Amino acid sequence: MRAAILIAALCAVACATRVEPIPTDKCAASVVTHDDDRLYVFSLSEDSVVWYKFQKMEGGWSTWRPLADRKKMGSGPKAVRFVDGTLMVFARGTDRKYYSTTMTAENEFSEWKALGDATFSTPPVPVVVASGAVLVFGVNAETHTTFYSESSPITAEEFSFSEFADLGQEATSSPAVLVDAEGLVHVFVRGTNRALWHKGEIYENPGPKKFSEWECIGGVMASSPSTPVSLNGVSLVEVYGRAADKALWHRAQEGTLYPNSLPGGEVSWGKWNSLGGVLASAPTVAVNDDGLADVFARATDKAIYYKAQVEGQDGVTSYTQWFTLGGMFSTTPTVVVHADGLFDIFARGVDKAIWHSHQVETNGTRTFSAWYSLGGHTRKYAC
Repeated sequence: MRAAILIAALCAVACATRVEPIPTDKCAASVVTHDDDRLYVFSLSEDSVVWYKFQKMEGGWSTWRPLADRKKMGSGPKAVRFVDGTLMVFARGTDRKYYSTTMTAENEFSEWKALGDATFSTPPVPVVVASGAVLVFGVNAETHTTFYSESSPITAEEFSFSEFADLGQEATSSPAVLVDAEGLVHVFVRGTNRALWHKGEIYENPGPKKFSEWECIGGVMASSPSTPVSLNGVSLVEVYGRAADKALWHRAQEGTLYPNSLPGGEVSWGKWNSLGGVLASAPTVAVNDDGLADVFARATDKAIYYKAQVEGQDGVTSYTQWFTLGGMFSTTPTVVVHADGLFDIFARGVDKAIWHSHQVETNGTRTFSAWYSLGGHTRKYAC
């Protein structure tokens, strides 16, 4: 009992103490699949313009081409795909406002358009929700708190964004955002105390959904939080991060699914667990078609490493050892999941080009291809 009280007291102190911000991890590319599962890769060139290339229908890759009207940007791109197949790309301009461009026809994009007059210190973080709208999150440049804007559905006669709303909570990282099995949005940031903070949408009957209060879930994070692009095998949220000891740490929700719809159901956070490693970047997490996560990161030798979540015969999940994919890279890797559950990995090499590896399955065994260059002269940018 005394040990539990002491741990709770230490967490409370950690979640209340302010410390100075720490360096931001660097990324190199945002990658999405088209509705036919072809890949589109967006990156920031040395001229501060977003460029992109894509897989051609007949095979192979296109050349790099500038996106939209060649507007110079102060952050890298973040791309999303709507259910109807529409691609939209977001970036932070040199004026620190958020901008978006939309694919209007095959490989044609509209001019960059500002989402409003608010200014931000972090890149935009967009997420598409079940209604067909996109929510865009970021840390405001003036208040240092988390702001968000919600669009009308992509199918609406007139597509527009709401005014940015302040969710509170000073942050020292870009938000990490996911949508859970009930269609509710979860937001994670690293606070000024380097602990991880969480805020999620909730339903209160009667009435519409709204955001809960922020909760501190502890940790001493050395990088932005990382969340799966989907949920784990039982539809509960998991978060990963690089802690102050440079190891990978993990914390997951535990309890009964759908606490708002099953009487007496409860969801709480389990304890933090170290997954080891000596990381030089934030982790990137992807979930395969079995609902199990693979975690990728750059290590101190500049190679990309990964470890996989596996499920034993007793239903208990654990993690493999770290495996190296080799290479020499300067950024956090970007991972995209195909419809068949296979992964593609992208990272910026020390030669400033974007490099790519893809997963293949042979006789039930999944392996990664050798790295090959997609070319380009890219800039690394804050994740």
